[in-house]
Amino acid sequence: MIQSGSVRVRFSGSRILLSVSILLFFHATLHAGAKIPALNDIPSILTTTEKARFDGDHQALATERNAFQAAGNAFNSLSAEQQSDEAFRALQTRRSLYISSVTAFNARLEMARLERISAELLKAVQESSWTVEEKARAKKALDWLDEDGYASTSSEIRQIWLDAQARRGKEPFAREAAAGTGPGLPGAGIQTNYEDCAVFALANAAGVPYGVVAARITKLIREGAWRPAEERTHPEKAIEESGLMGGEVILVAEALGQVTVVSIDEFEHRLKAGDTVLVNLVPQSGTIRSGHQVVLTKTFQHGGGTWFEVLDSNQQDSRQCLYFSEKELGKVIKESGIAFSRDPGTTPQFLRKK
Repeated sequence: MIQSGSVRVRFSGSRILLSVSILLFFHATLHAGAKIPALNDIPSILTTTEKARFDGDHQALATERNAFQAAGNAFNSLSAEQQSDEAFRALQTRRSLYISSVTAFNARLEMARLERISAELLKAVQESSWTVEEKARAKKALDWLDEDGYASTSSEIRQIWLDAQARRGKEPFAREAAAGTGPGLPGAGIQTNYEDCAVFALANAAGVPYGVVAARITKLIREGAWRPAEERTHPEKAIEESGLMGGEVILVAEALGQVTVVSIDEFEHRLKAGDTVLVNLVPQSGTIRSGHQVVLTKTFQHGGGTWFEVLDSNQQDSRQCLYFSEKELGKVIKESGIAFSRDPGTTPQFLRKK
């Protein structure tokens, strides 16, 4: 799995003024409409200054949550005759205000988290022993990795995956893909219950054993200041439970070869040039907040349109290749693709301090 959220942050947020009249819980009939969001904790990877900037608002929201939970309970304890329409409408207004305030606060927290991740990833590249060219390529890829966009519902995404799985190993797709253009790769293995699809994808793209890639990723996470302390202490657990960030995929891929971030309209060209393309897709569950890393290995024509052979470690047999049309891929893609080309005759240069 790939953790959701791009390295590059393209939006900005403004500080919101928190009202002293915010409600979280009250009578069940008030829960219709927008879902009440949880108040997110302040990310541990933020700097002390950044944490202080959010702490006051976080405490204010938490205080209001507790105070108005009590107010809601008090309202519920009244008899029907005592519960006035005016008081009910006031609680509804406060509920809406709480939702908008928490939503905005959580968005600012997420923006700060992504900015910190981006800064730490770029710092790791700058402090590495890579060549000037390698650093420039990695920095450019980190800067341009972004959500590629899709306009699909969860049910549409699930159907696209079902259609792709139904084509697996079937004619004429298998024959046309075999005659297509691209490196074409054997699978590095089948995923189990862990969220290590990105490890498989990197191993597939680079043509190296799974264990080699897993060991390097473990080292990267252990030394990565962009990760919370718990994940750095237990990197194997982090890989198994939450997967990799898009920026981490870029750093490991650059260590194995050369990376370029590309949009979907460049996939066919890069495959024809002999590169593989790693792509983060919405998984077959249709859960849009999640991600699943696969590798495009070939491109071919079918029915007058462009199609791709996709190597997917989730497929539970030896026929791991699925076939997606360019249109279908555009509906399930989460982020820009990562075009990967190998450095022939060289040893991978993994991140290490100067």
